Amino acid sequence: MFGKPFKAGVSPGLYFKPIKMEKAIGIDANDTEVSVKKSDSLLLQLEETLTAGFEWAVESLPAFCTLASTDYTPPGTTAAGGSGMRTLRIHVNDTGEGTLVLKNHQRWSGAVDKRFRLKINAT
Repeated sequence: MFGKPFKAGVSPGLYFKPIKMEKAIGIDANDTEVSVKKSDSLLLQLEETLTAGFEWAVESLPAFCTLASTDYTPPGTTAAGGSGMRTLRIHVNDTGEGTLVLKNHQRWSGAVDKRFRLKINAT
């Protein structure tokens, strides 16, 4: 009913997979530090004004992390200049310490409006 029955001499831990966590992070976490475990994910949600040509992109990523996905959700209004939401999912593949840096930039001009920095400690 609640999983496999326990067998004598076998650790119950062998029957259960570790829980993978997903931490939601917003712009208020800029220049802060986060502690995660190997196999966790970070879900970064940042406002983006794509209609003005500015979008969030990874500038540097710690070697123990990978960018799993990036998605844009348009604003709920049709008004000009409305901000949508950029969602980046970062997967923690290993242990380590490093800094994730994102930039809000225009691809064609190279102009950077702002940066987002997050120190990641993975155990």
